[in-house]
Order: sequence, then structure tokens, then C-alpha cells
Amino acid sequence: MHTVHETTIHAPPAAVFGIGVDIERWPALDPAYRWCRILERDDTRTVFEMAGNIRGWPGRWTAVQERFPGDRRIVFTHLRGITTGMRVAWDILLIAVARAWSWTRSRIWAACEARPRLADRLLGTRQPGVTTLKNALILFADGSEELEAVTVINILRRGGVNVTLAGLHSGALRGSRGTVLQPDTTLDEALKHSYDMVVLPGGQPGASNLSADARVIQLVRRMAADGRYVSAICAAPSVLATAGLLEGKRATSFPGSLDAFPKVSLQPQAVVEDGKLITSRGPGTAMDFALTLLERLAGKAKRDEVEAGLVR
Repeated sequence: MHTVHETTIHAPPAAVFGIGVDIERWPALDPAYRWCRILERDDTRTVFEMAGNIRGWPGRWTAVQERFPGDRRIVFTHLRGITTGMRVAWDILLIAVARAWSWTRSRIWAACEARPRLADRLLGTRQPGVTTLKNALILFADGSEELEAVTVINILRRGGVNVTLAGLHSGALRGSRGTVLQPDTTLDEALKHSYDMVVLPGGQPGASNLSADARVIQLVRRMAADGRYVSAICAAPSVLATAGLLEGKRATSFPGSLDAFPKVSLQPQAVVEDGKLITSRGPGTAMDFALTLLERLAGKAKRDEVEAGLVR
């Protein structure tokens, strides 16, 4: 089972990250945690034992905390105890402020700068006009379908999503129809950051190149395991199937692309969603695909706003 919880915290990201890392302080901040004992610690990870109340029942567990300060990401993997096997990832994202609430925000930020633990007390508080800035990663290989990639990039950026186009290697890449695109970064660099959604354009040999890259397979598996959106169009749903993500799932693709995967439940619609797996048929459905992705990241109102501006 995978669940995702989002909370807006009105505090500097560094302060929130500091609270998440400093597990020895948790019992002082939240009575649900009784005590914490550090077993091992180095620059990037801490193995610890903790006791607390889980849904009202006392328990104890051993876990490893991994820290990714450049990403503002903290991952907890539970090794022993009542929560064995549980994996929790904290992604601390910047927010976009739609309109100013400067007096309140400046007071809160100043207080949190001086006393970081105050950020913990603000968990769950929200101010009008504050929305989370979402991040999408679009992969591109030699031979990827450029129409699909650029359509998604354009629509998501119109909707205020932070989009990163990552190439499988450095330098410009030539799409399936000969158009040359210059990615924002390489996949290796992109993997140092976290995203709310990954998008795979189709086209050949682009989809085959994506499928043959172990980094891509590992990425889509990890994104799915973390409860993030994983999406693909045209021939690229075969990449998700190769990664084992479409078995028993509803999906669509360019005709014939999923014939080698009989356990996929093929659907005729232009865009098919099964949980957070989103697939689409091909270049002709790229606009519907992109608008669906925008709706999932930014809401229906933003989708409607962007779609109205397209005059279609």
C-alpha cells in the first residue's frame, strides 16, 4: 500500500529539513515519540531505535534515516520491530505564493529562523493563496517523439509546473522526426533531485532506448513505489510494462506496442489512468494527455484555464 500526504508548513525549507533530520529531538516535540537511541551515524545516514505510540498502541522499531540535503529529501526505512518493511520519504518542496500575506509570513519566517522547532508546531496550518509548486521530469532519448515531448512541456509550463527535460546523455538529441532538442540537463544530474511526476514520450527508437536504460527502469519503479505519478505515451508504455508496472493494470498505447505484455488490460480511450499510472495512445492524443497530466498536478481549475487559452 502506498499513501501520499501533503502538508503546507510556513517556515524556511532549511528549518523543516533540520527538524526532520534531528530525530533525537522528536520526543521533545511530539509526545507520540517516547525516546530515541542512535545506533550508528555518518554524514549521510543514521541507524536508530525509537519507541512511541502507533495508533494508540505502544511499540518500538529500528530504522535507518538517509539524508539528501541537496534534494531536501529524508528517507526512513524500517528494519525491525512493529513497522518492519515500512518506507517513508519526506520531500520538502518550495511553495509558490500567489498573493502576498507578507505581515503574517514575515513574522512566522522570522520566528522559525530564530527557533526552528516552531516550524513543527505549524504543521497543517494553511494560508489562503498558497499553493505547492509541482515538479515534472520529462525524459528524452535519441529517437523520442518530439511532438509528444514538446506538447507536454508546453502545457505543463503554461500551467505553472516546474518542468525539467532530461536527456539520456549530454548534448543535443535528435527526435524521431529529425527535430533536434537541447535538454535542460542529463538524466544523471536529474536523478539527484525529486519530482512529483515522470513523463516518457514515445516514438522509435526512442522508446526502445528508454527501455534499454537501467536508470530509466529504476527511476519509474522508484517513482511508482513512492506514490508519484508515472506517465507514458505512444510506444513508451512498453517501458513501464518492461519495468513490471503495468501487469494487471489498465493502460493504452500506440497500437501493437504492448502486444508482448498480455497481462496488461488494454483500453481504447485516448488517455487511461490506473491509480497514478497514466498512459496515452500517440501523437494525436498528446494534447489530451498533457492536459490530463496538468490536471493531476495543478487541479481542474488550472487545466480549464490553460485549455481555454488554447482555443481548441
